[in-house]
Amino acid sequence: MNNSINYDGVSEGIKSRAFLLYWNEATAEYLLPNTIVLAIYLSIGLAGNISVILVYQFGLDKKTDGRFFIVPLAWIDTVALMVTATFTLTKNTKSVIFPGHGACKVFMYLSYVSTSTSLFLLNVIAVQRYLKICKPFGPQMNRRWKRFSVFICAILSIVLYIPLLFYYGDVEIRNQSLGNISGNQCNKLPGSPGQLKGLLIFQGVGFFCLQ
Repeated sequence: MNNSINYDGVSEGIKSRAFLLYWNEATAEYLLPNTIVLAIYLSIGLAGNISVILVYQFGLDKKTDGRFFIVPLAWIDTVALMVTATFTLTKNTKSVIFPGHGACKVFMYLSYVSTSTSLFLLNVIAVQRYLKICKPFGPQMNRRWKRFSVFICAILSIVLYIPLLFYYGDVEIRNQSLGNISGNQCNKLPGSPGQLKGLLIFQGVGFFCLQ
């Protein structure tokens, strides 16, 4: 029975892993200022949104219809903040060892969906304020339509950004200066010119929908 071990192969694997971790650590150190600022924004944003939720959902009179959108917007902003901040912090600290193809797709998709839902809801709030201020004697949004508009904003965002699941994922990158080692980065998937053209069209449609 042959019990010999290929020590050369083992040592090469350890060496490659060490270089990969060094590469990731160097990149994370370079992005450290961005990570610190993002962590500060996350703390302030969470504290602000949670305060709004506690005051407007539990502390004030719920019969007042003019404040209907404040609580849904605060909840959506809280989710968007947590998802996007977690995603960006993960990209900053694990920039070349991103944990998985599926995690990249899910994080990217949820970031866009939560953020765009908030932006769509701001447009609805603008319409509601316009009707209340500029046309006070005309038709107004009742509570049923307000709830329905929140639902529509979420569904529209969920459907609009489904193509992101096909255009983003774990992409292999290489570092020639460290012995041509390979790492994984969450980014746009390499594709044919047709796929890239489709991505540009999709991004253009998404941009105009958010205006």
